[in-house]
Amino acid sequence: EPWVARVERDGTTVRVAAPIRLPGGLTQATDLAWADAGTLVVLGSEGEPMPRVYSLSVGASRVRASSVPDGSVTSVAAAPGFLTLLGDSESSWRASVSSWAELSGVTAPVYPG
Repeated sequence: EPWVARVERDGTTVRVAAPIRLPGGLTQATDLAWADAGTLVVLGSEGEPMPRVYSLSVGASRVRASSVPDGSVTSVAAAPGFLTLLGDSESSWRASVSSWAELSGVTAPVYPG
């Protein structure tokens, strides 16, 4: 289950502060990315074998889940102002209005940063 915390640095001291558990019943997370300052996108599952993509709002109880285009998806990429991307070692997909659109010639997508 995903937790989010603030990392605080004071000189040479580093500590994790104010951890909170994100809403939802995730039992396994394969990959995650920040879609924006308050939304975490998680590739994971709630105990079932097929992963799903979860959009979790930090500080709220909103959770959106959607299916993945292929059971072999291993990574998720997200960034503020950009579409969510999914990928594996052979294929990639981008979020479209109601499903996922395959990207030709792209594998294991990431956004810089």
